[in-house]
Amino acid sequence: MLIVLFGCNYICSAEPLAGTKRLDWEGDIASRLIDSADAFLLKKIEETLAKNELDQPDRAELARILGVVDKRVAASSHLEVLSKVAESDDFVVHEIRWEAFGDVYGEGLWLAPPNAKESVIVIPDADQTPEEIAGFDDKLPMVYQTAREYAAGGLNVFVPVLINRNLGPHKISNREYLYRPAFELGRHLIGYEIQKVLALVDRLGAELVGIHGHGEGGMLALFSAAIDDRIPKATVSGYSGPDADLWQEPAERNVFGLLKQFDLASLKKMIAPRDLKILAHPPGPQVLIEQKKSRG
Repeated sequence: MLIVLFGCNYICSAEPLAGTKRLDWEGDIASRLIDSADAFLLKKIEETLAKNELDQPDRAELARILGVVDKRVAASSHLEVLSKVAESDDFVVHEIRWEAFGDVYGEGLWLAPPNAKESVIVIPDADQTPEEIAGFDDKLPMVYQTAREYAAGGLNVFVPVLINRNLGPHKISNREYLYRPAFELGRHLIGYEIQKVLALVDRLGAELVGIHGHGEGGMLALFSAAIDDRIPKATVSGYSGPDADLWQEPAERNVFGLLKQFDLASLKKMIAPRDLKILAHPPGPQVLIEQKKSRG
């Protein structure tokens, strides 16, 4: 008993450690500790949210993971008009091509109304041809003929052609077939096609008023506007942006590390304060992915 009392007396009379003081709280000490922890954590959350508001996603990093890394041909290189393919009361349609990067050219149509001074880039889905969205035939409903609508409204319309999803002799889609070797080289099919779009942006300069894409073209329009702030307006249909279901989409949409930094909310932040419209209609393409077969 004497030993216990001696020990208690020694502990109770001991001096506090350097840099500390004796705890003299009264009342419910446990609740006070929890309140202090809550206040600390709430402060840290507020600081993090404020920092995120100031931080902008890295355009250069998005370009890198999409494979938009090769230097494009100088904008002084002009569009090459190959032929006149159609004419209506509202506009003339030319087949064109333009240098993009290296030995890669973009190809497509130019819908040219008389005296047009402003331009828009319209990107079709991979399963749509420039001729179809220009209204050359009745294969597509009017709601998909966006190039014709813009041209009828007096704008120059440039429509690049995309690699299609047709199955080739390799038993996978043409898009997946090109995606696979590009991935091994640190490039991407998405990046190749964005480069063709941005090569048009280089040439159009201040006359460009916007970019409009549907389906696969909507994805390219969204990424292009996020990467390049010279695009004043982006309209996207048939594509709702990258999200957690990306793994269920065609293989050629797979981009390593994309969702870590560049989900739809981040892409919207990169485009703001420029105008971005994501339309619910018309609906996007239905791409059938069969088990044990090509995902493209």
